[in-house]
Amino acid sequence: ALVIDSEHQLQCLLHKKYNMRRPKLADPAALEINKYNPALWAMVGREMTEDAVAELHGMLSLEDMILVGHSISFDVRFLRTLFGEFGLKWKAPPQLDTRALARLAWNLPCLKMDTIRKAQGWGMKGAHSAFKDALDAYRIYRAYINAVQTLPPLQKIDDAKA
Repeated sequence: ALVIDSEHQLQCLLHKKYNMRRPKLADPAALEINKYNPALWAMVGREMTEDAVAELHGMLSLEDMILVGHSISFDVRFLRTLFGEFGLKWKAPPQLDTRALARLAWNLPCLKMDTIRKAQGWGMKGAHSAFKDALDAYRIYRAYINAVQTLPPLQKIDDAKA
C-alpha cells in the first residue's frame, strides 16, 4: 500500500514483510499467491511485535493522508484487526482502490494486478511481493493522475449535464 498526501506526493511505500501470526487461518489461495513458505518467511519477515505494530500504526495515523492500494479494503480489514489485537484504536484514513483507478486510466476488462502488469509491460519479476505490489499500485495511481490531467476542463456546469 501507499501513503499519499493531499498534494499527491508519495509519503510512504509500505512494503515490509511481517511473519504471519496465524497462517492456518489464512485463505489457501492467498498463501499460494504470496508464495508462503514458513521457513523462508521466518528468515526475511519481521516479528509482529508490539513495537513493530506501534510503528506501523504511527505511519498509518498521519493526518492529511490517503491510503492507496490494490483491493485496499482487504488491507484495511487486516490492519484494523491487527491493531485491535494490540489494543490500538485506528480510524482508517480515506482510501483509493487502484482497481478503480486502473479502470479509469486504461479501461481494462480485467483488473487483476497481474493482468495490469502484463498490459502495461511492467514485468512479473517479484510479483506479489510487498514491494512490487506497492510499487505497481503507485504506478497505477500516477497513471490515473496523468490521465486526469489531460482531460479538458469543464467550461460550465451545464456542460457536465449534456
